Amino acid sequence: MTLSNDRVIARGVSAHPHERDAVDYAIKVLPDREPFRLWALIDLVDTSGRRYDLDLVVIGYHAVYLIEIKSHPGKISGDVVDWFVDFPDGGRTCFENPLRLTAHKARVLGSMLERAYSRRSASEST
Repeated sequence: MTLSNDRVIARGVSAHPHERDAVDYAIKVLPDREPFRLWALIDLVDTSGRRYDLDLVVIGYHAVYLIEIKSHPGKISGDVVDWFVDFPDGGRTCFENPLRLTAHKARVLGSMLERAYSRRSASEST
């Protein structure tokens, strides 16, 4: 089942084929019914003006899911600080584990949703 266009709230563009493919896959497999909604390849700007790239945000039954899309051919290993990719051709690279930044993005998104919901609830109760 494919999400209908009214459930895909925002869909940005990406120069990376793996991101486009992942978004297409999510749209294809998510149920086309309440409460599912999807935002893809969007920017989140916090109250201080800092911009964060959000790859995929999905509203489901019990949560709002923030999904960071990655594509690294080969074997990934590492720890909470660094990830290592051993490529099929024998090359190797190291990069920062994306979990720390993704967790920070989730906290920023969560606090912005909480503030928006609190303002909305307060105005509806008056």
